Amino acid sequence: MKTNLEAVIAAAGKSLRMGTPKQLLFFAGMPLAAFAIRRLRAAGVKDITLVVGCYKEKVLKAVEKLDVKIAENHIPNSEMIDSIRAGLENVSGNASGVMIVPVDSCFASAITLEALMALHLEKPERFIRPYWDNRGGHPLIIPAGYIRDIKNKDLQSLRHLVRQKQDIINMHCTDPGAFLDLDTLADYKRALDMETVAENLEQMPFEQGTYKG
Repeated sequence: MKTNLEAVIAAAGKSLRMGTPKQLLFFAGMPLAAFAIRRLRAAGVKDITLVVGCYKEKVLKAVEKLDVKIAENHIPNSEMIDSIRAGLENVSGNASGVMIVPVDSCFASAITLEALMALHLEKPERFIRPYWDNRGGHPLIIPAGYIRDIKNKDLQSLRHLVRQKQDIINMHCTDPGAFLDLDTLADYKRALDMETVAENLEQMPFEQGTYKG
């Protein structure tokens, strides 16, 4: 699938609620930061930036054999939006959009990611996310035209921008990985119990081609 879509993985947090670095939790036989990169590669995303911060050296060690660009969030006690801004500095000028992947919400299947990418090719000017049962999931695709808005230091979060623009496509999908978010060790256990997520990087059901504009 030809696309100029790039990806930013936010992996700079302290993981205070988890109590252990999320970026380094083992999933599918590898640290989560490495899993996030491999999942995007399986879907055909070529240009990937990993944003590091806390636990920088350990995270870099975990992904040292993978082809990925690195950005660093230098802001102590920062928010997710700060990591995203750091990652966006690596995005090329000809990118059609950016897929934003929090490292603790990187479980959408390659099939789901491919569906999001296909929809982005059709509607490159729109925000796009997985959606199911009145709930938005991950990753979120940001159109290139909004990158400048995100770099604006007054913006508090991506959620604020999406709500302000009201220009999002909700792609309905039944992929449980797209709605999995690791905040606590109990969440991690649930992730490990989802054997179909860890078992195969490419197989996960979704409802192809259905979305709300």
